[in-house]
Amino acid sequence: TGTKPATPAKVQQFVIERYDNGNKREEGTYLDGKKEGLWIYYRTDGTEFFRETYQSGFRQRLIQSIEP
Repeated sequence: TGTKPATPAKVQQFVIERYDNGNKREEGTYLDGKKEGLWIYYRTDGTEFFRETYQSGFRQRLIQSIEP
């Protein structure tokens, strides 16, 4: 009987990117180097700007845009 080749494990990484002032700029998860799931974006003052969802690096939809 033959053996099935091993499926490589997916690499998942949660990231937080920051502005020079230390406030969050964006946060979300990369899966195999592509944006995946919920991403949250922030203004330079640290307030939330908007949220989007991604699948395999492609934006699926804008969930919420938050007015200042």
